[in-house]
Amino acid sequence: MGNLATRQLEALDALMGLFTRFILHMQQALTRHGEGVPPPMMLRLLQLSVQQPGITPSGLVAATGRDKAQITRMVKSLLDDGFLERRDHPEDRRSHCLWPTPLGEAMVQLFAQAQREVAVELFGACSAAQLDSLIQQWALLGHCAES
Repeated sequence: MGNLATRQLEALDALMGLFTRFILHMQQALTRHGEGVPPPMMLRLLQLSVQQPGITPSGLVAATGRDKAQITRMVKSLLDDGFLERRDHPEDRRSHCLWPTPLGEAMVQLFAQAQREVAVELFGACSAAQLDSLIQQWALLGHCAES
């Protein structure tokens, strides 16, 4: 294997390790906030419903890149647990819109607090210039992943 291919695998390994540590930190932060907190991906769906009240399930699919079946399962769980409510779509009778309940909005606030805690844990030692560089590199990586 050539040097470039080796470095690419090392970069992938480092990224996977960082992602694993991020998930662990996020789970620990959410656990500190009590029982009954949905998993991070469901909290992300709730966050999107607060940012875009009335979002449709297909809007959640587009915003997250997850497949329709995954979103459907997570939305059903959030509806059953009282975090979201479903309303008829005003223009399309075949579709429906999702709105956060007060409990869902409270969970989004808790999620935002956990995100702030994790950001400090992971990036507290970084300078503004280092953070700018990371953001640029991650944007480039995201662009390459879409190509």
